Amino acid sequence: MKRISNLYDKMISYSNILFIFNKIKNRCHNKNKLIKFIRYKNSNLINILEKLKSNTFTFSNYHIFLIHEKKYRIIMSENISDKIVNQLVSYFILIPSLKCLIDSNIATRKGKGSSYGYKLINSYINIIGTNKDIYVLRIDIKKYFYNINHDILLDMLKRRIKDVKTINILKDIIALTSFILLF
Repeated sequence: MKRISNLYDKMISYSNILFIFNKIKNRCHNKNKLIKFIRYKNSNLINILEKLKSNTFTFSNYHIFLIHEKKYRIIMSENISDKIVNQLVSYFILIPSLKCLIDSNIATRKGKGSSYGYKLINSYINIIGTNKDIYVLRIDIKKYFYNINHDILLDMLKRRIKDVKTINILKDIIALTSFILLF
């Protein structure tokens, strides 16, 4: 398998940052944060660009709070700059490098929502047949990402990505979530 390189340098451009900002601004729940960011939008976006170019971008700590919708959930909210960089990494690094994910893994993948999952389960039922007992396991592993071995995850990413700058920003993102084990 050929490892991908130069992903980081391809990612950092003003047009990519603006593209990602326009994608996330409508999904931002904290309108006050968004209004403050938009007030100096170009300056903020150029600041992100310059920090990424100079490899000095640092992520802020998450704003953590609890909500209760059917069950208690920990919400980890990022500031707008961090959201932009996380989405940049996802869109321009992870999606192109992780084409190896199995098709039936639909969790938080573009174009793989619940309607896709419903079609997938129907196709499996058609293959198996309807005259047999069918069992479906639906699980949610509590704090799964926070409990997996991050060194193993990084080693797996290094098998697909050659670019040192890319690996470093992925390390930074992964390291941010390590402290959540305290909850």
